[in-house]
Amino acid sequence: MKCITTTAPGLVSKGVKKVIQCFIRETYNDIDHLFLRDIIKKYMNNIFEVDFVKCSIEFMDNEPIDDDFIIYRYHLTCLDKDEYVGIRIVTKKNELSMIAFTIGNEYEKLIKPNLMESKEDILYNKQEATNLLDKEKNAPPGQRFIPSFIIYRILGQPDVRIDEWVLRITGNVERELTYTYEDLLKMDSITVKEDFHCVTGWSVRSVEWSGVPLRKFVDEAKVKPSVKWVYVVSLDGYTTIIPYEDLVSEKSILALKMNGKPLSLEQGFPARIIIPHLYGWKSAKWVKEIVFMDNYVDGYWEALGYHWRGNVFLNERFKEII
Repeated sequence: MKCITTTAPGLVSKGVKKVIQCFIRETYNDIDHLFLRDIIKKYMNNIFEVDFVKCSIEFMDNEPIDDDFIIYRYHLTCLDKDEYVGIRIVTKKNELSMIAFTIGNEYEKLIKPNLMESKEDILYNKQEATNLLDKEKNAPPGQRFIPSFIIYRILGQPDVRIDEWVLRITGNVERELTYTYEDLLKMDSITVKEDFHCVTGWSVRSVEWSGVPLRKFVDEAKVKPSVKWVYVVSLDGYTTIIPYEDLVSEKSILALKMNGKPLSLEQGFPARIIIPHLYGWKSAKWVKEIVFMDNYVDGYWEALGYHWRGNVFLNERFKEII
């Protein structure tokens, strides 16, 4: 078992000081929530100093993520503490692949020392994706088409004041830049018409997005050659991380319109990232800053175990041991 520690600003705002991701590859004949509760106790002994006389593990729910993956959610609660530890287990068919623990203040001192800090070069599979966007007419692996979008606001609906809003381009660049909404509307725009895919298994066909090619910001800011990652920050505190090579692909845009109309507030007005070959959690809404970076750092869902890249056609939903 390999464990790393991580976190993200959106999680910190919800009281999560640290996330511990543990990667396991064990296959069992049967997996259910009662069986996994015993597995949690087994692995927690390697991570926490937990007194199971005072503490209990409660099953909360489980959720299918495509045809193969299921997330099981539990809470660890202790009689002498007001907080709980959130526990997320990822299974792939009958294989246990990851356990993620979300830790608040009261439990942080129970963590055993010497867990690794998060490093993508330990676990990140750098296999190049085959470009299937123009070839794949059916649903990608594990996806099903539905008539319209499911709207997520994991950190709530932000207050957008368009007269005050600006987009900042920062990080390892020669020129840090700031754009108002009016600036973006005046820039050369392109339109891409592509299917949209959510990591939870639903897809929407042929959504038309219009906006500024993300490569335009790379050129104007003069991004330095050492950059490998792009960290996106939203008005609500949401963050995500995108490989640089995916951000600069031909159909990657900062979308200002959807199906010919300005983005609705629920769809990310005034601007959102759209990278059609990556799952929707990478398409951050209400974007306020794009940071070009040499090194990897987890965003919100990456800190909870979702994949570094998230290529739809390679079924990259969760991190795993290579």
